[in-house]
Amino acid sequence: MRFENMDKKKMVLIAMLVLATVGLFDAAYLTWEHYSGEGVRCVIFEGCNTVLNNPYAIMFGLPTSLWGMIYYAGFLFLTLIYMIEKQKYALWGACALVGLGVLFSLYFVYLQLFVINAICFYCMVSATTTALLFLLSLGHSVSK
Repeated sequence: MRFENMDKKKMVLIAMLVLATVGLFDAAYLTWEHYSGEGVRCVIFEGCNTVLNNPYAIMFGLPTSLWGMIYYAGFLFLTLIYMIEKQKYALWGACALVGLGVLFSLYFVYLQLFVINAICFYCMVSATTTALLFLLSLGHSVSK
C-alpha cells in the first residue's frame, strides 16, 4: 500500500496506532523493570528512578506503568475495532480514553516538575505520546 494512495483519515488512524504502540512498549518496559526490581536506565534525564520509586508511582496497589499498559492496549483495541468494523462507539471510546489519559498525563508531569522535583524520560515519552494521540483524535473526530 502506498502512502500517496491513502486518504488522510486512514493515515491519521495509522499514526494513532503507531503512537499507541510506542506508548504500550514504553509502559511495558517500565512495568517489566518495576517487577524485576532493577532500576531503569535514564536516557536524557537522571530522575527516572527517583520518579519511579516515589509513592506517586503506585495507584490502587499497581504501578502507574501497568495502568499505562492497560490504557494504551484499550486505545489500540478501540481504534482497531473502529478501523475494522467502522463502529463509531469505538472511536468515541478511544477519544474519551485519550482525553482521560491527557488529564492523568498533566497530573503526572505536574508531580514530576513541582512535587518530586525529578523528571523521568520514559514518563515524558508517555506524556508526549498521549498529547499527540489527543491532538490526532481531536483532528480525526472534527474532520468527520
